Amino acid sequence: MKRFIKFYLVLLVLIANIFTISALNKTGVKGEQCMNYIYFNDRGRLQSYHIDDLYQGSNLSDKLYVFADFDLEDETPYTLALMFRRKDGIEIGEVEGIRELNVINPKTQTAMPAFTYLVGHDVLNCAGELQISARYYYHYDIDNDGTLDHVIKGTAMIVATVNEAVPTNNAQSTVFLNINRKIKALQDSLAGHDHDEEYYTKTEIDAHKHNDDYFTKNESNSRYGVSIEIDQNKNLVLKNALGEILSTVFIPDEPGTPVFFGAGTFIMDTNKNYVVVPIGSPTIHLDVYKAAQSGETGDIVYTKLTNGLENDIEQLDLTQSIVFKVVPNETTAHDPFDGTYCISGYVYGDGRQMLYETGYLDFGMINSDCWPAYGFNSIGYYKVYELGL
Repeated sequence: MKRFIKFYLVLLVLIANIFTISALNKTGVKGEQCMNYIYFNDRGRLQSYHIDDLYQGSNLSDKLYVFADFDLEDETPYTLALMFRRKDGIEIGEVEGIRELNVINPKTQTAMPAFTYLVGHDVLNCAGELQISARYYYHYDIDNDGTLDHVIKGTAMIVATVNEAVPTNNAQSTVFLNINRKIKALQDSLAGHDHDEEYYTKTEIDAHKHNDDYFTKNESNSRYGVSIEIDQNKNLVLKNALGEILSTVFIPDEPGTPVFFGAGTFIMDTNKNYVVVPIGSPTIHLDVYKAAQSGETGDIVYTKLTNGLENDIEQLDLTQSIVFKVVPNETTAHDPFDGTYCISGYVYGDGRQMLYETGYLDFGMINSDCWPAYGFNSIGYYKVYELGL
């Protein structure tokens, strides 16, 4: 055990030195080109930026910093919104940055507040050109009606590159290339390292003979699974080389309880998760409805008040099967009250969270007999499953 601890300590020191030297060679000033950042001057114009080392498939491993000379106080009246447009045309956002204090600005080498955002898999899912728009919003009450309005203080659009995670030459996986590179470096290090008596020599390792604790090839083939099949009862079956069944798993016919099939409208329960499956539909829209219940019969009539939610309408059109959930905020009545309410909340779908805001819709009066509801709507056929979560 002592031999292996010393061996890995040497390896860690070598790797740390390689990364440190690489960072210093890449930039004359350590850290200036290692941080992905956007920097606005005091007039809200783009001063400088650096976006590099983005790779397809990464998730929450790249952090983006945004600095502004006009936003230097700890308590800020500004919010930062980011919008991303991938190579395949998919738009992500707007998403809000998180405030951090005493961050070193790599351009000025001074500490100042910044907004940060961890770039996720949704943004980095497509290799190629990535457009990034950054906007500073300033919030204040323009017309003294008690509602905060906002104007854009600074905005900039820059272009970055999301590198492919798998190189095209010989279709070799990046993982395998990195492993081979590290093995080669380790071999070179071992060949030139002065071993003491606590280490095995290279000759001893090469000459090592396996003992009876190892399985032979035939024993392994007969013991472990080599094929996966689906039997007539829709069971997933794992077999060994002799055709013997090692394990079975039942495959359910459907992802959940089917609750809707057809075209038109399906009203959701906001306390449940759903799987939505397009069948003959080009798109499936999410809309807000006015639910009105008759005091005499108890019947509920749903009236559609939107034509696809106004915020990120393209993102909310469903063209593939996804898990879907809506979590509404509290409704906000217009002031002075005119029978309209602002409906907002969060939409969760395809692993992403999106804030939506419909604007003011006419409900007349929201009470026990009248309330907002959410529903899918399509001119084509689709199917909805309720998940037991």
